[in-house]
Amino acid sequence: MTPAPLSVQPPNVRGEQSPAGTRRRLARFFAGTDVPPRGFPPLRGYAAAVGQAALATLVAHLLFDHVHRSDLVLIYTIGVVAVAVRHGAGPTAAAAVLSVVVVDYLYFPPYFESRVSEPRELMTLGVMLVVGLLISRLTSRIRHQAETARLRELRTATLYSLSRELAQLRGTEDIAGGAARHVAQALGARVVILLRDEAGELQPSTTTDASLVAAPRELAAARWAGEHGPAGPGTDAEIDAAGTYLPLTLGEAVVGVIGLVFTEPATLSDPVNRQLLETLCGQTAQALQRVQLAQDAQAAELRARTEELRSSLLSSVSHDLRTPLAAVTGAAGTLVARGELLSPRDRTDLAQAIHEEAARLGRLVANLLDMTRLESGALVLKKEWIPLEEPLGAALGQLETQLATRELTVKMPADLPLVPMDTSLVEQLLINLVENALKYAQTGPIEVCGRSTTQGVQVTVADRGPGVPAGSEGRLFEKFYRAAPGGAARGAGLGLAICRAIVTAHEGDISVANREGGGTMFTVRLPITGTPPSVPLNAATSGEAVVA
Repeated sequence: MTPAPLSVQPPNVRGEQSPAGTRRRLARFFAGTDVPPRGFPPLRGYAAAVGQAALATLVAHLLFDHVHRSDLVLIYTIGVVAVAVRHGAGPTAAAAVLSVVVVDYLYFPPYFESRVSEPRELMTLGVMLVVGLLISRLTSRIRHQAETARLRELRTATLYSLSRELAQLRGTEDIAGGAARHVAQALGARVVILLRDEAGELQPSTTTDASLVAAPRELAAARWAGEHGPAGPGTDAEIDAAGTYLPLTLGEAVVGVIGLVFTEPATLSDPVNRQLLETLCGQTAQALQRVQLAQDAQAAELRARTEELRSSLLSSVSHDLRTPLAAVTGAAGTLVARGELLSPRDRTDLAQAIHEEAARLGRLVANLLDMTRLESGALVLKKEWIPLEEPLGAALGQLETQLATRELTVKMPADLPLVPMDTSLVEQLLINLVENALKYAQTGPIEVCGRSTTQGVQVTVADRGPGVPAGSEGRLFEKFYRAAPGGAARGAGLGLAICRAIVTAHEGDISVANREGGGTMFTVRLPITGTPPSVPLNAATSGEAVVA
């Protein structure tokens, strides 16, 4: 529903002083209050003025024969002060006038007549009236200052509480909920805050009272306010809506819209409330923009880190890419140029070299792609309940050629539980660990063991190589770090970094330690979260397989 066309001045919620405002100020003066009266003016103050006059008259009657008539004025003056302490300017002025009339009528001759026979007595009554009115004015000013200080303290406390809470929140929904709660408590209103979605449309926050814009005309009014300015009751743009809608702006940017339905319709007519609302809206807008800027900065940092990673990858692995390419190119060129002159054994060796170097190049490229996806946050796990033997068997199958001349021992209990995992990633994890053992342990057996733990499963890959240099255990899983650079072991230093990223994505952990008797042992722990599906267990018993 589209609101009717408006012919108004630029929308604002401040407003200007008007005859209605003057009348409200006069009403506050004679009502003895410092806030706009709601309903009929209070009569308690005027009743107190009459009561003090009656009480002062009683006391004056008891003391009439013992004090001078002019001293009786002090008794009524005390009564006027008592009214001024508890009530406003209007009742105090009424008490002063009533006291003068009573004193003149009862205690100044001629008695029971409203006239004064002596100028001195007329001066006494005049002074009494002036003092009473001055007291009325002064007490009214003091009450006004006290009320202003109280409101200022309340406003300061509200703003401090809101700013402190907003400073601790990081999400737009949380900020909207906290701001709506503070505005509702400070102004006595139901509050909804609308935020922009990915398409730029204003949508009600789920942490605020979204039912306020459930009606199409309310939602249309809120979106109109986001484009044109404040709208609804209490603003210059009176539209067909129950709520008052104000844009949350910071500079020229509109980060959202706040909608309010006040318990008391006259709340927004009070300048103090309007100023407080504008300040609260400004604080909320700043917090929302801060979160938006933080998100933009995070996205920019992620893009920068991704570009930096790609540059580092290219510069770091240029040599490792050229080596297998040169081997493949040389072997293939030899076969093309001299293939007919070579013996069958030489042709087989060249073809085998091409195959091995191409496989090595493929694994290197796969590591590069995996590392890029893991670092950029583009990796999405596809978890399934899988027995650990499945990715382990696939990993060993891909390394069959390299393991042909090595002794491999696999110990996997038959009662290992199913594990929620991304099969392809865990397979890559095991390939990297076994391949790392093949690189750094040129001879000796390799052991792969699995066992159940209280929180999941644990896999260890151990070798009898030179072990981990002291002090490098923590750096071993960093990108491009190699424990023996320039040695016999070749690689870009990405395999173990990928292993850690894969394990972290599965909410597990990986560690490395030196074995007793020499060698290195990598330990991977994968947690089991959730309830696995019910499947029949194999009747096989645990044991070990030895591949020579």
